[in-house]
Amino acid sequence: MPDIKCTLCNCWKNSSELKSLSSSNYSWYHEYLSSNGKTFNINELFYCKGCKKALYTIKKDLAVASISASSQSFPELMEVDDDNEGLTLDNVTFTGSGHKRCVVCPASVSSKMVLMPKPARLDLPLFYRLFAPHGVRCCTSHLLNGDRLRPDEHIDIENRLSIPTSLSPTEVRELFNDLFSLIDALRSSSHLDFDNPSLTNEDYQAWTGWTKEQFNLMFQYISNHLCSSSNRTTRNAFAIFWIKLKTNLSFRQIGSLFNMPGDSETRRKRASDAFDSIRELLILHFVSEHLGIGHTTVDDAKTHNTAYT
Repeated sequence: MPDIKCTLCNCWKNSSELKSLSSSNYSWYHEYLSSNGKTFNINELFYCKGCKKALYTIKKDLAVASISASSQSFPELMEVDDDNEGLTLDNVTFTGSGHKRCVVCPASVSSKMVLMPKPARLDLPLFYRLFAPHGVRCCTSHLLNGDRLRPDEHIDIENRLSIPTSLSPTEVRELFNDLFSLIDALRSSSHLDFDNPSLTNEDYQAWTGWTKEQFNLMFQYISNHLCSSSNRTTRNAFAIFWIKLKTNLSFRQIGSLFNMPGDSETRRKRASDAFDSIRELLILHFVSEHLGIGHTTVDDAKTHNTAYT
């Protein structure tokens, strides 16, 4: 069983998977920890193979900072090639680039892990101020519809080592291209999107009458029986049902609210079809377990003083 923790990713490893950071060769790292207010035992500092790049990113950043300080003292000795400069993101923590653990939780790689999709990786800097490079892995349980982080996902930020994110010019260009692609996708997405993790509890209650937790609980009953379409995702279809009951908006209005493709009549029909699909699934998989005599036994009925008529 793993018995030593990696200082950078806080994951437990076997000693054979770790390298020590206690020697004087890593005095720069000791100074880095001290300057960030970290208390540590020098003999308990280790790093795993997956965090090697992160470790030397820190070293590179410290070297750049040192050179920058020198240039201020002796500007005539410094020539900077702006074309080759990278970019360090303020207050964005680097997650590491290891492939053997989930980037969200410390779980080891398993059959339940996948290569983290681009939309989910973009959710990290947007909502958690974390940056994960291409190639990292995550558990499928953290994903919504297979490509976005679940809106109720909790990521422990406080216990992560604050490693600055330093990007090369190529990585900066790729990041901007990814963000532009995300913006283009958002332009064509629904005006109200229940796949959006930024929707608050108040948003859920205002539109559906349920808290986010209650919404998620009911959605679990039918999610495996419901398919996404080009017009709406499964989660948005479920929201359409409750929005209709809560607000009594017309199906034309709801179709417009979710930016469904087509003219007014087409939007009305698509919203109506989504409503009917959810209604049938709830009757089949939810109501039967919570209403009527089919969901309880005679003994349970007697225990609760219930009479059958």
